[in-house]
Amino acid sequence: MKKMTLWMAAVLFAAWAMADVRLDPVFTSNMMLQQGAPIAFFGTAPAEKDVTATFGDETVTVKSDAQGKWRAVFAPKKAGKETFAFFAKEGNNTIQLVNIIIGDVWLCAGQSNMEMPVGKTFRRGWSAQDCEKEVAAANYPEIRYADQARRVSLNELQKNASYAFGSGWVVCSPKVADRFSATAYFFARQLHKDLDTPIGLINTTWSGTRIEPWISKQGYEAAKLEGDLAQIAKNAGIDAAKKKELSANADEQYKKALADWEAKVAAAPEAEKANLQKQKPRRSTPINENAQFHCNLYNGMVDAWTTLPIKGVIWYQGCSNAGNPHYYPLHKALIADWRAKWNNPTMPFLIVQLASFGGPEDWQNAPCEDAAYALTRDIQAKVASEDPNVGLRDRHRRTSQHPSREQAGGRPPSRVGGGAHRIRKEHPQPRPDAGQDCRRRQRHPRVLQERPQRFEDDGRTAAALLRHRRSGQEVRLGECEDRRHDGRRQLAQRRQSDVRPLCVCGISRRLQSAECGRPGRLSVPLRRV
Repeated sequence: MKKMTLWMAAVLFAAWAMADVRLDPVFTSNMMLQQGAPIAFFGTAPAEKDVTATFGDETVTVKSDAQGKWRAVFAPKKAGKETFAFFAKEGNNTIQLVNIIIGDVWLCAGQSNMEMPVGKTFRRGWSAQDCEKEVAAANYPEIRYADQARRVSLNELQKNASYAFGSGWVVCSPKVADRFSATAYFFARQLHKDLDTPIGLINTTWSGTRIEPWISKQGYEAAKLEGDLAQIAKNAGIDAAKKKELSANADEQYKKALADWEAKVAAAPEAEKANLQKQKPRRSTPINENAQFHCNLYNGMVDAWTTLPIKGVIWYQGCSNAGNPHYYPLHKALIADWRAKWNNPTMPFLIVQLASFGGPEDWQNAPCEDAAYALTRDIQAKVASEDPNVGLRDRHRRTSQHPSREQAGGRPPSRVGGGAHRIRKEHPQPRPDAGQDCRRRQRHPRVLQERPQRFEDDGRTAAALLRHRRSGQEVRLGECEDRRHDGRRQLAQRRQSDVRPLCVCGISRRLQSAECGRPGRLSVPLRRV
């Protein structure tokens, strides 16, 4: 009887939900739509009923299908400051959205590097520098922001977007700017100033996550990553009932462990209690709640947004995969996967390179795994060098995983798309402190370094340039080519046997061949200054 009552309640709720015309949750007031793309609004209504939709000065009438789904398509519009309203009516039911604007929409994704907010008060490693002033001046009505809530989903696509704060899209203002991703906000602000175009940001981030959960199952299949597909297949049979069982078991085990710990603390001498307090057990995370497992974050946080046309992606992630060469095929799979999901094979993909943080000073004599960040930075540079529609923004700071000067990190790369999609008209100029900055990097300060910072118009890729900056000037070198440098700094011609192996540049050779000069190192030589 109880089961029958619950079933009837579910049916009645479903009927009520379909009684009114509704929009997909990605559509809210204050949102931004992508310029130059067909504008489509969609949602649900009573089955096989006429829905009249109006956007701007256009009106269309469509009929919902047998499942109650409807879709109204309008002509593309150019970016501008004009705002629009949207109306949808079925019978006596009407919904309305206001303050919609047309511009360029960017999906901002990654781990804590991207998630770090602008912040209300300065916290080193978790806010932008001068955040109080930045927030007070963040009055940009033509920048819009949508913050996708954290959500894990195993073996099931979550089709409805959800919001971490507010009831949907928000307009950039001092009231809410402190919650914006710092990297995304400063990127949008600079782009808005450079192009005089409204910019929309969709934030889908989760601190500490690897790249694996952000790729869909279809992405792994297309890339033929057999090892990852084997892991996915092990849990493919977990259904809703099994998920509840796994979560219940985790709760039960945690309660038992917590009770044992509390009893142990109560019985311990006072001198030992302080140490035991640090050993408080944590609840284990079952696979259906695991934000690190393959596809779980794509299913829960990204797929719902693939129905909305976007300009491109800003990606800031890699710390949790640092030092793993498998990050290279995974990164390429992510880019190909998301381009396929948005049905845009040349969609711009902007990578923010990891900061030069951590690792040994004597990185030249260290195994690759001990120079994890440097290896990952090189993988990011290689991925960018192989695709004209992938940009790379270099991060120089070594003092933190989350550099506070996100104002500089938010500057877009100079070029993406071989000139077809130009983000900034001018190349960034060498900074006056470039020589000092060079010496602060993770790589040895007396070694010529690969500086994949800008894309050249003559077609050469950034990863092919070796740069050595001194006092705002730069010297470019070919592959281990000897050049003379005036003053005390010279490239001394050394014997091949005396050249120490470069641990991180030449990642392509490592991926293509397992042969190394010495175990754990790459045998790509680089001359010293």
